[in-house]
Amino acid sequence: MGRGEQPGARQESSGGRHELAVQEARSRLVPLARMTGLTGQVTVLTEGGRALAALVPVEALDRLDAARPPSAVPAQRVDGREEAARWRSRAEAAEAALAQRADDERATQARRADDERAAEARRQAVAEGWQRRLETLREQLRVQHQRRTEELERALAQAWAVVDELRPPGRDRALDQLRAEHRALAGDGHDDAPGQGGGERRVTSY
Repeated sequence: MGRGEQPGARQESSGGRHELAVQEARSRLVPLARMTGLTGQVTVLTEGGRALAALVPVEALDRLDAARPPSAVPAQRVDGREEAARWRSRAEAAEAALAQRADDERATQARRADDERAAEARRQAVAEGWQRRLETLREQLRVQHQRRTEELERALAQAWAVVDELRPPGRDRALDQLRAEHRALAGDGHDDAPGQGGGERRVTSY
């Protein structure tokens, strides 16, 4: 096709070769491919008068590959087993990566569970330590309270002994009433008033 040729024009040459502008071939690619397979014609695609590519029958391409040295034949046309092996290798690598990811996730979960158990053990140990401290403090307070109570009881007993010497029971009704209230408060359990039920009764110390 010459330089003055309009786009889309088609020329025929000897040997069943046809030239077709790329712009026209773009809209007629399917019919051209079918025609190439049926008739064996070769269609050269041109642009601006320059040949770019060609539509050729598969048989012609096979003959061309057979005429080439083995090293010049594209690997993908020599044997599809290499491509299958590559895909199989990629699939195995992907499976290995997934398995490794699953193992890592399980390991992470196991570490997290161990950390949670360790944290729970620490919390339990801290709680038990505080419980022991509280029990020790409670016992110390109980002993201290008991000691002070006994000291107070002894002081009160000594005070009542002095009062009994100065004012024996039965001589002062108000004081006797105070003695009775003191016995009830001290847990004596006897509330007999002095001078009743067999005479006077001294308040016993505790």
